[in-house]
Amino acid sequence: MKNLSQIATALLATLIFCFIQPASGQQWGGNNNNSVIYPANINAKVGIGISTPATQLHVKSGTVNPFRMESTQDYNWMSYYTAGTYKGYLGLINSPYDMEFGTSNTNPNGKVHLSIRFFPKLTVDTSGNIGIGTTSPALKLHVKGTGSNFSLFRLESATNATRMEFYTSTGNKAYAGASDSDLEIGTVGGTGGKTHLVTNNIRRLTVDNFGNVGIGIQSPNATLHVKSSSTISTPLQIESGASVNTMEYLIMGVKKGYTSMSSTDMEFGTSSGNGSKLHLVTEGVKRITIMPTTGIVGIGTVSPSSSAQLTVKGSFANILRLESTQASNYISLLTTPPGGVAITKGYMGIYSGNNDLEIRSASTNLSGNINIATANSASATGNINLATGGANQLTVFANGNVGIGTTTDYPYKLSVNGAIRAKEVRVESGWADYVFNDDFRLRPLAEVEQFIRENKHLPDVTPASEIQKDGLQVAKQMTEMMQKVEELTLYIIQLDKENTALKVQVARLETAHK
Repeated sequence: MKNLSQIATALLATLIFCFIQPASGQQWGGNNNNSVIYPANINAKVGIGISTPATQLHVKSGTVNPFRMESTQDYNWMSYYTAGTYKGYLGLINSPYDMEFGTSNTNPNGKVHLSIRFFPKLTVDTSGNIGIGTTSPALKLHVKGTGSNFSLFRLESATNATRMEFYTSTGNKAYAGASDSDLEIGTVGGTGGKTHLVTNNIRRLTVDNFGNVGIGIQSPNATLHVKSSSTISTPLQIESGASVNTMEYLIMGVKKGYTSMSSTDMEFGTSSGNGSKLHLVTEGVKRITIMPTTGIVGIGTVSPSSSAQLTVKGSFANILRLESTQASNYISLLTTPPGGVAITKGYMGIYSGNNDLEIRSASTNLSGNINIATANSASATGNINLATGGANQLTVFANGNVGIGTTTDYPYKLSVNGAIRAKEVRVESGWADYVFNDDFRLRPLAEVEQFIRENKHLPDVTPASEIQKDGLQVAKQMTEMMQKVEELTLYIIQLDKENTALKVQVARLETAHK
């Protein structure tokens, strides 16, 4: 290795030779004192290790390190001038350990380029911006590709993870990288920062430090919080390429419920084997409940009766309303035998548009009865009332008595407060034929006359005072009247006999006087 003076001498010789135009094939070298002859020729070419230099300094060597600059100082660099102006440097200029190349402080507009085939591939401008593929970087790092190369930047690590970190004046705040097959973009732990996805300089998606995701909102209040602008009426759309689109709900890793849309049907409910109820809720109140397994429905109750498919509970007097835009509005009552098909048994409602409420059997139920009943118990005390115009018109009392036009339970099977018109009334009771029995005592007419004078009515006939008080007992009165008709018949027969006897006697007297 040459010493420092030898190197300096060689470098000086190189610079001097730049001013010398040697003769063809002439070689230059130093004398015994290591001095150099340097003619003043600015176009001279100097060759080191070569007799035909191609440039003003041409070094050719058989070693891998043909050129060395060494200084006894802590700094060592080579300066570049144009027209006497300091433009750039290469060497150890700011630190005895750091290699630098760049522009000088007297070259304020100069850039540093790394070039291939005279084309700049990397540029550092006066602001410190770095451009790859561009000589006018707009940011600290500006990468510009050419042609069809759309992958402009690559980070590669010798391990299974690599990442790029982002710092502010207060330290590391965020990073982007990959671990195994996963891509990660986020904030560093303990910073409390959020991660945003931005378009058009607007934060569109936010992940806060609790893991809550906000779409259209930077302070999400739930694991997923979607807020749309005033111009978007559908803030969330879920689309599937399959024939069914399902969203599932899990608790502790167990499927509990789902919403699903097929090509025709929308479903939402609990998962199979869940054992949980399905509720429809408004204002935080469970309005409709569907029980698991049985499918029993409760409206206004979360515990519907197990003995009915539908239980309705409400605070209104009118808790159920059925309304139709058609002329008819009725409920069809059907039964489905095991393994069979549904059969319509009857109807209840406004039928055929005649505004009349009907309860009737269907044509498929010719033998069916219509039963209106109170509790199926001998101790039941309730009545059945049929009303029109807001007033009870017919009452079936608990004891089986019927009142028409009255709600008073009289001791009769039928009590009617009003007139009765009928083509026939059949009364099943005893009759007065006992008058013709041999043991029947026919009152003498004198006795009858005496009774009438004393009681003002016929014997064995209900007096008017009782009828006015208790009403007319048709069967009894008919029997009493028939008794009197039969008695009159007996009186007439008796009078006829007496009249016949008198005629015979008169005839005898007339014969005797002739």
